[in-house]
Amino acid sequence: MKRILAELSKSRTLLIAIGIAIAAILYLSDRPFGLTDMMRIDEIATLPDSERLEPVRRYTLIGSGVIPYMSSETAPPFAQRPQIKVGWVYREFSALRMPLFARKEFGPVTFVDLPQGRQFAMLGPAQIELLDELAGRPVTADYSFAWYERLWGWLIVIALIVWTLLRRREARIREDEYWAS
Repeated sequence: MKRILAELSKSRTLLIAIGIAIAAILYLSDRPFGLTDMMRIDEIATLPDSERLEPVRRYTLIGSGVIPYMSSETAPPFAQRPQIKVGWVYREFSALRMPLFARKEFGPVTFVDLPQGRQFAMLGPAQIELLDELAGRPVTADYSFAWYERLWGWLIVIALIVWTLLRRREARIREDEYWAS
């Protein structure tokens, strides 16, 4: 066990782990490669397709705006009656496909997936109450935006700082051993 811990505390091992993590992030993340500051939607619920929710459908299709799909996402084919969803619009700052910061942009919205992007309509407090009444249940009551889930890009920065400190420590130990002999 001591030997494993000693090996893990070496800067070379940490650098290899950081390299593997960065390669995985570059391959698996759906974010753009460059420095971006963009809106995204966190889906909360899918609303049933019912006549009661027809005013919500019309309001959503008129919309407040469109958020384009990420480059890795495929646009859905045209649908006569796209599924209405409830979500939370937030703004995310990312670099090298890693999220570094997220904050509330518009808050709760209804949205539909269209071929040109996600068409959304913002919801105010009175509209949320009306939506809850039409849906027959509280749709957004249990949701809170988890901004901290979009900070994991800082783990690579922290790992690089730890690697630098380990590298300096190893260099100091080697220098002390050299002068001690």
